[in-house]
Amino acid sequence: MGGEIITIGSDSHDPEHLGVGIEEAKSVLKDLGFRYFCTYDKMKPIFWRL
Repeated sequence: MGGEIITIGSDSHDPEHLGVGIEEAKSVLKDLGFRYFCTYDKMKPIFWRL
């Protein structure tokens, strides 16, 4: 659909689960053709190469 900004979250409810699945999500995004994922600093996107 043309979107380019993708963020990734773990939806953890316990500290020991924080970040679980992030590496797998990055791999899936890369396989789907995405080149970057995004984080934000003061509401400005920062693009990170996959």
